[in-house]
Parts: sequence; structure tokens; C-alpha cells
Amino acid sequence: MNVIRRRTRYYRHGEPESLDLHETDLYGANLSEANLEGAILYGANLLNIPELTQVQLEEAYGDENTLLPSHLEPPAHWGVKIDEQVEEN
Repeated sequence: MNVIRRRTRYYRHGEPESLDLHETDLYGANLSEANLEGAILYGANLLNIPELTQVQLEEAYGDENTLLPSHLEPPAHWGVKIDEQVEEN
């Protein structure tokens, strides 16, 4: 996770491909100040990450299977209705 947080290059800014974290279990990971621009988070577990921000999610791609902390909502461009998202248990 330290590598992801310290990345200085990101998609279209020095990296030719998006960071692919689909279906990754990131439960409790420290993503403070992580640049998630263009990151693919389809089906990823992002629960118990209190420092994750709405701004970080707005720069990434997820879906109805992406698990989010209760303080965040799927961005509009994810095309997910809030009632479709899997609930935090």
C-alpha cells in the first residue's frame, strides 16, 4: 500500500495504463493522499478506510460491487444507484 500512496505518476501523467485494483481486498488500507486518478476499483473492498475521500473516488472507476465506507457514496459516473450498492456489514 505504501507504493500506491507514494506514486508520483498516474494514468495519463507518466503511466500508460490505469492502476487496476479490481476485486482487491483493501480493507483497512491506508490510502491517505493516494492518487487514484483513473484507478479501476470494480468489486474492490474499500471498507474500514476512514481517510478515503469522496474526491479520491471521483477520480476512480467502480461499480455496484465496490464496497465503500459508510461516509462515502458511489460517484455519479459509476452509474450506481445508492440502493444497488452492496451494504457494509
